[in-house]
Amino acid sequence: MGLLGSCLHRFGVNRGRSGVRRRRRSALLVAVASAWLAVGAGAQEDAADSYRRILKRWADGAPNQAVLDLVALERRWARRLNALRRSQEAELSRLVGRDRLSLVAPARLHQLAFKVHATGSYRDLPAHSMTVNDRAVKLTVRHGKGIPEIRETAAVLLTSMAVVLRNHLHLEAAVLRLVRATELDPELAVAFEWAAATEEEQGHLASAAGLLRRLVELEPNNFPGRLRLAMIESKRGGRDATGMLEGIVGSDHRSWAWIFAVQELARDYARAGREEEAIDLLRRASAEYPQDQGLAIALAFFDRGRRGRSRVTLEALESFDVRESARVHYGKWPRQEAFGLRVQATLRRHLPHLAKALFQTDEERP
Repeated sequence: MGLLGSCLHRFGVNRGRSGVRRRRRSALLVAVASAWLAVGAGAQEDAADSYRRILKRWADGAPNQAVLDLVALERRWARRLNALRRSQEAELSRLVGRDRLSLVAPARLHQLAFKVHATGSYRDLPAHSMTVNDRAVKLTVRHGKGIPEIRETAAVLLTSMAVVLRNHLHLEAAVLRLVRATELDPELAVAFEWAAATEEEQGHLASAAGLLRRLVELEPNNFPGRLRLAMIESKRGGRDATGMLEGIVGSDHRSWAWIFAVQELARDYARAGREEEAIDLLRRASAEYPQDQGLAIALAFFDRGRRGRSRVTLEALESFDVRESARVHYGKWPRQEAFGLRVQATLRRHLPHLAKALFQTDEERP
């Protein structure tokens, strides 16, 4: 008979004449449905109220507690994420309607929640955080109506989310957001640089090369970017790779990128049968950087036929600190610290907009 049928029978709805029975059954069905709707609406309202309180906590200057509270709320709603997402997105829509710059802090809040969820046991919550963050950015862009400052702010948000995603090995998702960031702000150099590095990690060399060319156009003196472009062109069999490396080595720039370029250029010379040039290049670089073990090892390798070089190689290998290697620097995203400061400054600048929108929301609620 089923649960509903049993209830109807117990309350006498199935007894008596058929017309009366049908009316009683219809009335009870309406009552049951209304009760379920009321419960659902109450739960939805609870989620919206809880989310609003979390945003107020962030606006009041307690971001760490806000993140913890958001994580706890989303874990409680882990089996009803669609309903929670609708509640959160509805609140974001209300806020951005009152102040178009109010969603910078909520977007960052969901990025930080993603970091917590990514190490937890609720497998659907990281995707939920990404979805709500993306919605906050889209609403910001839509309500910004092409205003350059708002597009630049949205690009910063997308790039900061990409950093989080890349650190948790969501490489394709990171690239998508970085590319979108470059569309919103064509002068955001780090987005081009990091998108290229991530594309290279995935073996998408043509895409990485295109992004790096745009980067070098924006920043001609970005030597790590020029080095990466040279390396990618070398992998692709490009004829200009050696010339690109020579441009870096022949410049006045000095950093890990210059040392890396010296090592790679020496390798290119050796492959082309120009071993004396390779040795001379490494000798001059080693004289400039006598403490660099990588240069010492490379010089000993190419000059291995000379007396004493095997001892130099052994000593360099024994003292080699991989953390200081130019190749370790190559594998990192550059300028993360500087960009992190920019994200913090963006948050501070826009936090009053969230507080204003929340206050207006309270005033307009009955």
